[in-house]
Amino acid sequence: MQLVSSLPVSLRRAPATLACACALALAFAAAPAVAQAATADQLPLAIDASVPDDATLISSEYAQLPSGEVVSVADGAATDDPDLLGTPDAPPDPLEATGGERFVPMSVGEARDALAEGGVELLAERIGGNEYGAYWGTYAGTPAFYMKDGTLFACQAEGVIDVSEWNGDIDWAAVKAAGVKGAIIRIGFGTDRLDYKAARNISECKRLGIPFGIYIYSYAYDEAFARGEGAQVVAWMRELGVSPDDLGLPVYYDLERWSWTGHTPPTDPAVYTAIVRAWLSEVQGAGYETGVYSYTSYLYGPLNSDYIHDNVSWAAQYGAQLTFTDFGGNYRGWQYTSSGEVAGIEGRVDLNAFGNARMTYAVTASGAEGGSVSVSASPVEAGQTVTITVSPSAGKKLDVLTVTDSSGAAVRVTTVREGSTYTFTMPARAVSVSATFVCDGGALCPSHRFPDVDQAKWYHLAVDWAVENGAMNGYDSGLFGPEDTLTRAQIAGVLYNLTGQPWSDVSILPADCDRSAWYSKCVAWALRTGVMNGYGDGSSFGPNDALTREQAAAVLYNLAGKPSMRADLSSYPDADEVSSWAYDALSWAVAEGVINGVDKGGTLVLDPQATCSRAMLAGLMSNQAGA
Repeated sequence: MQLVSSLPVSLRRAPATLACACALALAFAAAPAVAQAATADQLPLAIDASVPDDATLISSEYAQLPSGEVVSVADGAATDDPDLLGTPDAPPDPLEATGGERFVPMSVGEARDALAEGGVELLAERIGGNEYGAYWGTYAGTPAFYMKDGTLFACQAEGVIDVSEWNGDIDWAAVKAAGVKGAIIRIGFGTDRLDYKAARNISECKRLGIPFGIYIYSYAYDEAFARGEGAQVVAWMRELGVSPDDLGLPVYYDLERWSWTGHTPPTDPAVYTAIVRAWLSEVQGAGYETGVYSYTSYLYGPLNSDYIHDNVSWAAQYGAQLTFTDFGGNYRGWQYTSSGEVAGIEGRVDLNAFGNARMTYAVTASGAEGGSVSVSASPVEAGQTVTITVSPSAGKKLDVLTVTDSSGAAVRVTTVREGSTYTFTMPARAVSVSATFVCDGGALCPSHRFPDVDQAKWYHLAVDWAVENGAMNGYDSGLFGPEDTLTRAQIAGVLYNLTGQPWSDVSILPADCDRSAWYSKCVAWALRTGVMNGYGDGSSFGPNDALTREQAAAVLYNLAGKPSMRADLSSYPDADEVSSWAYDALSWAVAEGVINGVDKGGTLVLDPQATCSRAMLAGLMSNQAGA
């Protein structure tokens, strides 16, 4: 290719760090030192009078006449070299005329004027390297690229190279180490010429994790040929194992004025619009992200169409500034020199700066068990609207949606559709979106089968947990009894079932326990393991006595192995009502969040002597499990 448009998805999503600016300076600042020599080598010192002003200078040695004929600028003699012009059936390699280096075409008249005004040095400013003042710097703490006059071209910028077979066997590890953040690889030109190094370049970038894109140089003169080029680039990518997910940069359509024996390039923007539509349709239809690339004078000439410009995000101009401004979006790239030097590449290489005209900020979205969350875009400019889509799993509904910026401040959210769609205005900070999901109480709800469980009440999720984990079951009547007072025997039964109903010797039961009752093994297990104790000297257990909140805390504390964590209970007005034997247990339960207190008239109390319902026990156990 000789010139391009758009940047890698991966580079767009991850703004560069400030440290990258130093690497970019080292990797890319070599261009100015090379450019003066390159200008002397590449540009003509004189142009023969027989070459008309309306001819196009296509290299330091050749110009193309309006008729399509290619002549030497030194003596005006025509050339029919097939290496330069191709044949009627096969177009030439577009880099042949320049020995593999980029060259932005200009009119011979402009070249003559420049030579008259300032000689080779001034001409070099029009089509030479970046020694004319464009530079790397920083903006808002991110690497940035500036025009000579200090105008910001792009912030959050990355340095990218574009390469072809003319760059030889590239040492891609050295290129990556030099600070290059991406590469655009020529895959071929026309409809039948694969770049000889495309396979190797693609393989190495994939191996080393270097974001890369693809470009194809176009020889299209009508819609049908463009469609063929689109089909061919897709076929080549598939042949070389490049899927849409492999690309960090788009697939670019390189549109320039070309020379091809027996064919004439289009000049009408309407013709080029049809060409671009056809090519984009083929490549986008195969699932690839696309872009259009060209140089400034061509973009404002034969490519001067709103449709084409809407697809341009990479433009070439070698000089102090980029005068093409009609990019299709915030993201843009400037190919600012063909004379760069990068470790790992012999000779000169094209250098590009890609970034944003305006700062963008990342939006990260994360769901939890029971659903997912997605956002409409990331990164996003401040002030733009971002849509959040919440997708609960079957049997779940949204519980809490949290949207905060990078300072931790809450971002205002607007509800579009309750439970599924929301929007917010992007602040000038990164944003995090997260969601939690709960049971929706429907047919998949674990407690749905119990008609006396009210899914709208506080205990719903706790009862779900207890049923789902086998901790508690309903009665034979089909009811759960969430409000029923729990007995001491019943909590022993719950924990006995939860631990897998281990062996127990009922002979150890106190006299007030019926050894043939349903609870006999449960209570025997609880006493043997120390999870529960009898009253006083242990001669009685009280299996049918109502369980109190402090007793429930003590049972769970014993089951947990009597952990050392404690909370200060003095803030509770009824702390003095806690029995001395239960104080450590209740202190642990509060510290662990197993017990959170009871709201009585706006005051949070422990209520240690209150009886414990089946729903309360489910709540305590699910809290302990962290559910």
